[in-house]
Amino acid sequence: MSIEDVLISISEQVGGLHIKSASRMNRALVIFLKEVSMVDELLEKGLVVNDTFLPILPLSNPSKAWLLSNVPPFIKERTLKEILERYGKLTAPIKMILLGLKNPNFKHVMSFRRFTYMIPNSQNEPLNLVLKIAVEGKDYTIFITSDNIQSFLCGEHGHQKQTCPKQQSGNILAGLQTTPKKIFRRIMRALKKIKRTLMKTMRALKKITRTFRKSMRALKKITRTFWKTMRALKKITRTFWKIMRPFTK
Repeated sequence: MSIEDVLISISEQVGGLHIKSASRMNRALVIFLKEVSMVDELLEKGLVVNDTFLPILPLSNPSKAWLLSNVPPFIKERTLKEILERYGKLTAPIKMILLGLKNPNFKHVMSFRRFTYMIPNSQNEPLNLVLKIAVEGKDYTIFITSDNIQSFLCGEHGHQKQTCPKQQSGNILAGLQTTPKKIFRRIMRALKKIKRTLMKTMRALKKITRTFRKSMRALKKITRTFWKTMRALKKITRTFWKIMRPFTK
């Protein structure tokens, strides 16, 4: 994901003329805007670049990434927010994490994981919680940890390997980060598609061949009819001259 892509997304919210400067620092992209109110607006709304959510944090902020696991989609963000605020101050919205499927028909499917950024009450102790939330009389166990969400593909924080922008952009090395079984299955699916395409092509060629043979047989019939007509015309011409010969003397 380039700096230009991020700046375009920010300009759609605050306007490009309000962006003062931008640079990469320690695997993060640091951007300065003209007014603090614009920064607050981006912090509240968040930022989506190329269908990927990017968390936004103030430059000087002791907040950490918090990962919420095993959270069904029907548990509301308000409920989770009330729980998290017992342990610190939220600095970003609670966002769902994509499941990371490569099929374009299912890229929108979300996982049962969510993440946010928060300034914890205790900066020294990592947070690892197991909580039960009651929804319509049923208890659901969720797990909350303050460990950073990190992609093992690019090393950057805020997303996982399955949803890494470098992998989605077609990086060759990213495509190799998979198991041999998955590679074998992909090859087999590709071979099956090639086989189906070849079979369709062969059937189409057979139809073309049959049509061509029919056309050739029809052409032969037309040719035979033509020569029969020519021979008959010659006979008629000879008979005509035989009849006309006495009158020409």
